[in-house]
Amino acid sequence: YDPDRLNYDQEKLRQFYLNHGYADFKIVSAVAELSPDQKDFFITFTLEEGEKYKFGKVEIESKIPSISLEKLQEAVAFEEDDWYSAKLVDTTVEKMMEVAGEQGYAFVEPKAKAKKNKEDQTVDLTFVLEEGPKIYIQRIDIVGNTRTLDSVVRRELTISEGDAFNVVRVRKSLQKIKDLNYFKKVDLTRHPGDAPDKVVLKLEVEEQSTGELMLSGGYGQNIGPLGEISVRERNLLGTGQSVGAKTRIAKRQTLIDFDYEQPYFLGRHLMFGMNAFMKKEDLKSQSSFEERTNGLGTWIGYELAEYWTQILGYGLRFDHIGGLSSYASKFVRQQKVNTIISSVYQTIMYDRRDSKIDPRSG
Repeated sequence: YDPDRLNYDQEKLRQFYLNHGYADFKIVSAVAELSPDQKDFFITFTLEEGEKYKFGKVEIESKIPSISLEKLQEAVAFEEDDWYSAKLVDTTVEKMMEVAGEQGYAFVEPKAKAKKNKEDQTVDLTFVLEEGPKIYIQRIDIVGNTRTLDSVVRRELTISEGDAFNVVRVRKSLQKIKDLNYFKKVDLTRHPGDAPDKVVLKLEVEEQSTGELMLSGGYGQNIGPLGEISVRERNLLGTGQSVGAKTRIAKRQTLIDFDYEQPYFLGRHLMFGMNAFMKKEDLKSQSSFEERTNGLGTWIGYELAEYWTQILGYGLRFDHIGGLSSYASKFVRQQKVNTIISSVYQTIMYDRRDSKIDPRSG
């Protein structure tokens, strides 16, 4: 028996009923009684459900004329005549805060005023928006990152200590940290600072495995039976760097590949990567020759603007043809034995996904 868990259960009951239309719900009592053999407890909850309500009229009163009323209306997460849900009301308040934040008002405090109509069992809601007092971030504490360096987490934050608190930028920062895929859990809580207008943000993370090992086998029509092993570490020594290697051995092919990526090159918002590979292929049964290819490449990427990324890369490849048989075609015999290919490329990406790991929109 734990009194704290009993209180938690009462809160869960209250949330359940308030989210399913019972706006008058209340817990009359919660009694814990010891069993006659004194080994167990009997818990008795006495409830008053009340009538089930639906949403009625919805009005929005904004004391900040420059905030788009149309956008605020789109933020309403329910429609008239839906069953009442306190969770949907909270969701609407959060979305209205986001709308205000996107339009440059970081300190808007939407308040939901409810009016219950017992005659027709509806709840009329009025959302009132007005600017609240400015709050500044005194400190950002990061806990739980037992392996990942603090700097790796902090560089994903779009807010800094001393900045004004902005709910939109805070949520964007949380999403960027989740998208790293280094952590099983990412939570942010607010705590009072040293002054009424200051807040301490506590970012709590839980590390998860970032290493990968993959073994595979199969059969290819051109290369015969094959086996492949690949290893990757996405958070090398907690620095956020990624390194991987792959080896494939087949009856008529051998491949070795290595790659490396640094998402914050030279401590700046620059992505840097490089790779090297070697491939040897026996094509005697098909084209009467063997081919060996060695190559390496490097690239650098940076953000052009929000949602836009540009990547510039360079590649160098050495091809060698050997082991020509007497059955090789005239065309093959006329090819150069050694070929060097040098290439430069550019890639521009547009990405509006709300999450790189689990996208729902974009």
